[in-house]
Amino acid sequence: MSIAIGLAVRRVCYLPVWIGVLGSSVWGLQNGPPSADFQNAQAAVMHGDWDRAIVLTRQLLEASPRDLKTINLMGLALTGKGHTAEANQEFETALKINPNFYAARKNLAINQVHLRQVTEAEANMKIVLASTPNDPVANMYAAELAFARKDYGGARDRKSTRLNSSHIPIT
Repeated sequence: MSIAIGLAVRRVCYLPVWIGVLGSSVWGLQNGPPSADFQNAQAAVMHGDWDRAIVLTRQLLEASPRDLKTINLMGLALTGKGHTAEANQEFETALKINPNFYAARKNLAINQVHLRQVTEAEANMKIVLASTPNDPVANMYAAELAFARKDYGGARDRKSTRLNSSHIPIT
């Protein structure tokens, strides 16, 4: 399997992981339980119904244009649909509102890996790993970036550590 195909497969495989932590206190977002409308949009993303997810998320953003979780969800829906550059704009919007919004930064970095924006991806992933060093997905992508630099030792070390699924925060 080529690296490009492997990365594409991983992006699809990890989309539910990105969704699963949307309400996590890891991000410092404790606004109570998500609304029914948000849950419907989230379910659409989790089921790969990208068009429906985008429509529902746009409606949510009309009412609350600065809601970080909703902006991130729009980015995920756009990523799933294959509109990675548009998705990155959403993640960057979230980061303009809150530069410490870990989820958007991680998703942006992952998309940057897929777009071969290695320098930008490494910078963002470094910030993600500084705040969440045990994140298995971030470590996997950091290993991919090390491998792309031909830093095979760094890639091996990253892949062999912290990839225990018990570290994935699911709420």
